[in-house]
Order: sequence, then structure tokens, then C-alpha cells
Amino acid sequence: MVVVSRILLGTRPIEFVDAMASQPTGRITEVAEDLHKKGFHLELQAAFQQRKGGDITGALDAINGVAARSSAAGFIDIHFNAILQAGELEWAQMVKCDATPQARLADKKLATALKLCEIAKRNPRHLHLFAQITRRAAELGVAVYRTSGLLMSWRAHMNRGDDPVWLAVLSFQLSDSLLAAHRRYKQSLRLAQATARSRFRWLASQPVVEIATEIGLLGRLLDNCDFKDAGLQYFQSSLGLFKLAAAIATENQSMDELSKAVMRAVTLQPGPDGEVVRWANSVIAGWPEDNQYRKNVEEFMKRAAARINGVIFEGDIKTTPRQIVYNLLTSAGIDPMVEPWPSHIADSGRRRTGFRGERENNCGVKTNGIPG
Repeated sequence: MVVVSRILLGTRPIEFVDAMASQPTGRITEVAEDLHKKGFHLELQAAFQQRKGGDITGALDAINGVAARSSAAGFIDIHFNAILQAGELEWAQMVKCDATPQARLADKKLATALKLCEIAKRNPRHLHLFAQITRRAAELGVAVYRTSGLLMSWRAHMNRGDDPVWLAVLSFQLSDSLLAAHRRYKQSLRLAQATARSRFRWLASQPVVEIATEIGLLGRLLDNCDFKDAGLQYFQSSLGLFKLAAAIATENQSMDELSKAVMRAVTLQPGPDGEVVRWANSVIAGWPEDNQYRKNVEEFMKRAAARINGVIFEGDIKTTPRQIVYNLLTSAGIDPMVEPWPSHIADSGRRRTGFRGERENNCGVKTNGIPG
């Protein structure tokens, strides 16, 4: 293959055309289309290398270019892949930006999923299934983010106990939000279970992991707010889906997908012991000790356990006071990026009132001083 690729690269366009001239017209069209698709794949690989090298903007421009041209050429699979990659990269950028409300992270995933559903409305069937599972996971994520903010506000007022009227209002809102999240959960769970029986289950590991992650997050939120029984039910459901995703990855002999499923599951119960950790250890026990995937998972588990004790590692994304305020506002249906809220939030920091921690001085420069 290396020799053939070198010969092809060394062949001038006119020579290649002359060599193909004796072929039937249908064969020439087939070869041209195949080379066109291979070119798109090469561009996506080059964009991936740009991303690894730190040129995020360049990578996004390249991926979006492939998405536009492959769409015009009618290459659905390449267009689908490019939109998926662009969405994941844009989401990763938003995660690292403290000025972005976390609710918009969920909205971004949903926007990407809806684009995928539009590309694969009916066919190809396997891409249609992938898009539908991804959409269900994103819809559940939006519901969970709204619920998380309401839970924080509800618990804070419960602990204070000085405003029973507002607590009653929050209780009704929280009840509605939990019911909405549970409906999304049931929809996601039904689709994941149907996928397990589908002949296209081979592609479902990644979106099933996304569903399991959102269900697990909802379970942890409820557990932290002392809804232990409900939290445990969601936790068990989430772990079952992680195991399904791991089984699918094992069938596909995909170590990337398998290790991702294991590491995502560990975030549900990151302590040194527990059902998740025991399962994770049983999975990696069958991998060679010098296997890089095993080393990555073991290191991830060690760090997850250390974070429980307050250890902070380089590159960790911190939950800031700003994000807490954003979550409280978005849970109430308020967009914190629309005036007057950005001014109120910034002003509270400058006056050293309101939330503690990061704030901006009069020059707009971020500082990390904490009021005494």
C-alpha cells in the first residue's frame, strides 16, 4: 500500500487521466468519486493533527470546510462525520471558557445532534440511529442542567429556612423539572434498549455512553440533595448502560470506545472502592499490564479518587462562583448573557459583594482575590 500510494502521489494528473482513459465511463466516475472521498478523509485527518498541535481555530475552519463541500457533493457519511467533529470541538472550547454558562454546553450538544438528525433523516439507517440516540442524550442533558440549578437553589433555601413561600414556589418548579427530566430519561432508556437489539448496535457505544453520563449526573445530583432512593435508581440504570456500551465496544474490538466507557463510568463513583470501581477493575484486569489503555484508565481512576480529597491537577476545569450564578439564573429561565445580568454580575464582583471568588476590576481585568 505504501508503494501504491507513492506511485499515485508521483503521478501527474494528465498521466493519471490518460491511464484511466481506456476504462468504461462508469468505472471512471466510480474512481473519481472514491478519490474525492479519500481526499475529504485526508483533510479531516489533517484537521485532527492541527487540533493536536493546538491550532483549534485552524482545525475548525478545515472541518467546517469539509462539511460544506462534502454536503454539496452529496457525501452524507463525510458530512455527518465533519459536523460531529466540529460540534465536539466547539463544545470542548466552550467547556474551558468560564464566561460560558454551563447550560449552553447542553444546548450546544443538542444543536449538534439536531444537525446530525437533519443530515440523516432516514438514511443511511446506521447514521440515522446514531443521530437519534445522540439527540435523546442531548435532550436529557438539557433537562438535567435545568434541574441541577433548581436543586441547588431549592437546597440552599431549605437549609436557610427563612422564606417558606419562595421555598414552596421552588418545590413546585423542581417537581416539574424532575418530571420533565424523568420523561427524557425514559425516552433515552427505551431507545438505548432498542439499540441493544438492533443490527446497527455496533456504532452505538459512544452515544450510549452519553446517555449513561447524563443519567448518572442526575442520580448524583439527587443523591447529594438527600434523595437517596431516587438517586440510587438512576445510578443503577446508568451503570447498566455503561456496561452495555462496554459490551458493544468489546464486540467491535474498539479499545478507544471501551476505555472511554470505563472512564466515564468511574466519574459516577470515583472513590477507591464501590460497585463502579470493582466493575472497572474487572474490565481492565484482562488487559496486558503494559497496555497503554490500561495505564490511562488506572491513572484516571487514581486521579478521580484523589480529587475527592481536594487534589487539583493541571488542566482541571474548576466550578467557579460565576458558573454557580449562571446555573441559578438559567434554572429560572433567565439567560445570564443578556443584559442587565452581565452588568449585575460584573458589578457585584467589582464591589466585592454578591458571589465570592473571581471578579473583574474597574479595568475589566479578571482577579482572583477573595473578599475577607
